[in-house]
Amino acid sequence: MDQKNNNVENEIEQENDQNQDASSSNESSSHEQLALEYKEQWIRAVAETENLRKRFEKEKEDALKYAITKFARDMLSIGDNIQRALSSCEESSSTDMKSIVEGLKLVESECASIFERHGIASVSPLNEPFNPEFHQAMFEIPTPNQDEVGKVAQIIQVGYTLHGRLLRPALVGVYKAS
Repeated sequence: MDQKNNNVENEIEQENDQNQDASSSNESSSHEQLALEYKEQWIRAVAETENLRKRFEKEKEDALKYAITKFARDMLSIGDNIQRALSSCEESSSTDMKSIVEGLKLVESECASIFERHGIASVSPLNEPFNPEFHQAMFEIPTPNQDEVGKVAQIIQVGYTLHGRLLRPALVGVYKAS
């Protein structure tokens, strides 16, 4: 009977050893899986942080680049008024007016160089296809020529862009089929 008890005890010990080995391998496999999950979460968090950094950097650059938008719009009216003064004075033949016209031309060229230096470009689309992103149609002009239909016929006011972004649309007249 002692032998039977010993055999039973040995069998029980063997089963316990097997159960412990199985549970320890299950524990190590669950730890490995948990470690993989944490690693994946960490990689995603790092990637998201990098994306946020890039997005904020771009927003910062855009804010600096387009910070002068309101000021630039206000300056456009000064340039427009100088051009109007020039066009109204150029027909005069008096010597006093000629010196005024020369002064206005100098001011206009300085204004144009300042605009260029700060990324402000004019949109002067005469005889180009009408583009609603940069032009505002004020009226239509009938034309028998089908090649001209949809093109800008007349510019009422020149438009401007700031680093490629529309600052003010060009006010234009567009050809239409008659």
